[in-house]
This record gives sequence, structure tokens and C-alpha cells, in this order.
Amino acid sequence: MRFRNTVAALGTAAAMTGLLFATSTPASASGEWCNNQTCFSINTNGRYVGKIDVNVWSSNISNRDIKTHIWSTNGQINLWTKVENVPAWTRYRDYKNINQNFPPGTRICVEGWHDGRSVGLPCVTITD
Repeated sequence: MRFRNTVAALGTAAAMTGLLFATSTPASASGEWCNNQTCFSINTNGRYVGKIDVNVWSSNISNRDIKTHIWSTNGQINLWTKVENVPAWTRYRDYKNINQNFPPGTRICVEGWHDGRSVGLPCVTITD
């Protein structure tokens, strides 16, 4: 039974990694990327990332605690934005100043959270 659970967990992790790679969009210029209720935009100049703006749609439920996790696949970024209680039908907004250069192939991702539940994971791949 333990072996079967381990195999299932590894299969799930592999599938999620494949999904992350499949949904990454290349970027060498500024832009906006969205997945489900979560969006982010970056201000870049080549491989230099200045500021990351994030927003998460609250949907139709009031009093949601919303936050985002901003991270990169190479470990340069691992940040959480502030937690904010947001009313229904509004957007949570925040930003982080990154001001760093990234090697080509690095993926930057933003995961939106409503009350501890993931509501989107858009990613972008940095290119030359």
C-alpha cells in the first residue's frame, strides 16, 4: 500500500511539473499573463525584471482572504504578497519590486490564493 501511495504521489508531482512547463509563456518584454482568477504583469528589459504587478479576482463570495505567492524556478524569487480581506466582485491588487536579472529559461510564476485554496497559476519563461 505504501508503494502504491508513493507511486501515486510521484505521478501527481510529475503531472503538475509537466503542466507548469506546458503553461509557461516565453517573455523577453513586458506583458500580462493570466490563469483562472489570477493575473500578473511584469516590466522587463531583456532578462531584467523590474516590478511584478499581481491581481486576483474575488468572484461572488465576500470576505475572502486573498494573497499571492510569487516565485521563480531557479529560486531567485520566493515572495508572498500581503493578505487582504476582499469583498465580492472586486480585484485584489499588489506588487513587488524585483529588480533582478534572470538567466534565460527561468520561469516566473504567480499563484493566487483564496482562503488557502489555489485559484490560478500563470507563469512566464524569461528568454533573451
